[in-house]
Amino acid sequence: MAYPIYLITEDVPETLKRKYGLNIDNNTREQLSSIQEEFVQKFRKAVKLPDGIEIYELSASELSAALENVIRDNCKTPLISLDRVDIQNGSSFKMVNDFLDVTRRTDPITGAVTLEERPGSRPLVEQIVYLGNHYSEVSLADVGAFTGGTLRKIIELLENEGISVKQVYLGVAGGGVEAKLKDINVEIITVYGANFYDWVEGRDFVIDGRAVGLSPEGKRLYIPYWENLKWASIPKKSIGPVKEICQSSYKDIMRLLRDNGYDVSKIGIIVEYKRK
Repeated sequence: MAYPIYLITEDVPETLKRKYGLNIDNNTREQLSSIQEEFVQKFRKAVKLPDGIEIYELSASELSAALENVIRDNCKTPLISLDRVDIQNGSSFKMVNDFLDVTRRTDPITGAVTLEERPGSRPLVEQIVYLGNHYSEVSLADVGAFTGGTLRKIIELLENEGISVKQVYLGVAGGGVEAKLKDINVEIITVYGANFYDWVEGRDFVIDGRAVGLSPEGKRLYIPYWENLKWASIPKKSIGPVKEICQSSYKDIMRLLRDNGYDVSKIGIIVEYKRK
C-alpha cells in the first residue's frame, strides 16, 4: 500500500482576487507566488511528519483547469459551485450556473462546528429555497473533500428541497469520500484522488482559515490555521516552528499588499482560537 501524501494546494493569489475582490496586478501576483513558494519550502523543512509521508503541492490554476475539462466532458445538468476561488465563471472557468455559498463555521470558544452560509452571503435556507425554485436536477462542483461528511450534509439539504443531485465533481478527494456517500445515488467524479495523510488549502495557513462570522461592523472574522495547527495534522513537536512560518508569511503578504495600495481590510479580522 502506498504511503499517504500531504497535499498543499497553492491558492493565495486566487483567494485575494476572487474571494476578497482585490484587483491583483501581474507584478503583485508574481511576488505573492514567490512568498507562497517560500512558505512551502520553509514548511517542508520545519514540519516533521511521520516517516514515509511526502509533501506535494498543486497550483490552484492547474486544479481549476483540470476540473473544468472533466466537467465539460461529462456534465449534463446545471452546475452549482460550492467554491468561489477555484470554480467560478471567468477567464479560467466558464461553466458555473449558480453558487451555493456554504461553509463550516467554527465557534472560537467552544470549537463547535456548524454548517452555515459564508459570512456576508444570504442565509443558507434562503439560498437553498432559491435553488429549489430554479432547478430540479443539478451537479455540484467543489475544490475537494477530505472525508465527505460536509458534502453529504449539503446533498441532503438540497434533496430535502426537491433538488436531485446527479453528479459531484471534486478537484481533490480523500479515499473515504465515496464510502461516505455510497448509500446516496450520486455519481462522484474526482480529478485528483489519493491516499491523503492530509490536504490543506495553502490560504488557510496564512490569509484564511475557519470562518467565524461577521463583526458588528460587518467585517469578516476568521481563525487562521496557525491558531490550531492540529487542523492541519501538524505534529506537536513542529507546531511552534510552523506557526512562526505561517505568521511570517502572513506579515509579508500584508506588507506587500499595503505597500501596493490594496485594501487589506477586505481580508478580515483574525480571531483567537481559545479552545486549544
